[in-house]
Amino acid sequence: MDCGGKRHAVGVLQICCFIFQVSLAAACQGDLPRLEPNENAISLSILIFCLSLTGFAQTKNELRLLESVKSIEREIAGGESHIYQINLTAGQFARFRLDQHAVDAVLILSAPDGKQLVEMNLTGFGEQESLSLKATSAGSYGLTVRALGVTSLHGSYRLETTVTAAATATDHKLLAAEALLVEASELRKQSGKTAQQVIDKLQPALPLWRELGEPAWTAYSLSLIVMRMATCAGMRKQLSSTNRPWQPAASSNYGHARERHSAFLACTTAI
Repeated sequence: MDCGGKRHAVGVLQICCFIFQVSLAAACQGDLPRLEPNENAISLSILIFCLSLTGFAQTKNELRLLESVKSIEREIAGGESHIYQINLTAGQFARFRLDQHAVDAVLILSAPDGKQLVEMNLTGFGEQESLSLKATSAGSYGLTVRALGVTSLHGSYRLETTVTAAATATDHKLLAAEALLVEASELRKQSGKTAQQVIDKLQPALPLWRELGEPAWTAYSLSLIVMRMATCAGMRKQLSSTNRPWQPAASSNYGHARERHSAFLACTTAI
């Protein structure tokens, strides 16, 4: 159920529960006449309906099956997750494209045994995420779309799935390019990693995206490389402005200074 349907279900649920609570309170105080058996059955049915509606309204993670060459468009709120399932045989190749509208979402892929395979969150609002898979075993793979941000944030997305019988040489290039971007993204999150280490992951991804004819991902990779090189250039300018060789400071900050100098030396090799 989409966001609008859920809000409507919650409203109906609140009204039903209010009526039931009022009726229950009046019955306990003896203000209501005794009901006949058939009337008791009707009241019980209403109660069961309210309880079932409660579960229905609170079910945000309902499971849907994905089909090849079919797209799904849905609304989603911050903190909400939509869970999908796709049945694949060993060797099949699948690619998922997620167009994000007014929302930043994460794609999470899991194996048939429930183990998480990869989490993809490289882009943001108004951009597309791409996640590919070559099935190593037959079974039902899980794909979760999780929206980031506060619950008051509402947006939508379009999820497109493409499945082929076997992975081609082009598909393998796509898998390699995506893996390099994920590794570079993980390095950027870790403290102590130099810009050069990130560049080393991005540089081989750049020609792959060009060969694949993916201008958006080519531009994405290139922009990250330029930003990391700019960081290195800034460090080089800062050190060269002293007009003297680098000397470690005889203080408790020696370790940090040596680390920054090592990072600079690594960066200059890419410029």
